[in-house]
Amino acid sequence: MRLFPFLVLLLLISCKKDITPPVIGNITLNQEPDTLRINLDTSTKVLIECLIEDETELSQYRIFSNGSIIGSPSDSSSFQNFVYSVNNGIDLNPFMLSDSFNIQSNSCTGLYTVKVSAIDLEGNEALGEEVFLWIFSSEAPFSNITSPDFNSSSYSAGDTIFFEGTVTDNIAIKNIYLNIYDEDGVSLASEQFNYSDTVFTSWDYLNNDARIELPTVLETGKYVLRVRVIDNDGNLSITQDSVNIN
Repeated sequence: MRLFPFLVLLLLISCKKDITPPVIGNITLNQEPDTLRINLDTSTKVLIECLIEDETELSQYRIFSNGSIIGSPSDSSSFQNFVYSVNNGIDLNPFMLSDSFNIQSNSCTGLYTVKVSAIDLEGNEALGEEVFLWIFSSEAPFSNITSPDFNSSSYSAGDTIFFEGTVTDNIAIKNIYLNIYDEDGVSLASEQFNYSDTVFTSWDYLNNDARIELPTVLETGKYVLRVRVIDNDGNLSITQDSVNIN
């Protein structure tokens, strides 16, 4: 009879359900903790690593990223937010996760979260501390100005210089600055176009009424007309030449 309580206790211990989730260690991207900056123009492969452990047995892990938290949508259907998800089984405990994924070349730049979850055989799930993937581009915008013709155009004080042509960028156009400078580098007239909420990968000078109104008093001579274009990643392109003021 004395064996009965012991057998009951043994049965309860053996039937005790595992309710403890796995433990996910520090997650790195290309061996960088917290945040990885990756240039779309030079590299698209990301290595993700972390240690996963459990009290009993592990079942599977998942890596996922569900869109940007600070990113640029695009006016072009060919550009999309980076999204990734993969599930794989685990047959070791502890398990050193070492997996890789590629960023599509048409991904919108911005800051993305990357997460890892793990499940044991009892269905207990753990979510690791999220890390961040900062996708950017170093490709500068391209400005093609067809008018004015810098070689032959001449203006008088008080005239308006109208611009024609296009700007293109592989990510998003943020700022366009038009300036005319005297020989000492002093800006005499300017115009600017700034975009933060609306994103363009192409922009037209004529359709946006790009112009500079010259001061009514200007000395005769050569002046510098400069156009600066900046994209969302801070890449800069400059177009400039001299114009004659009669």
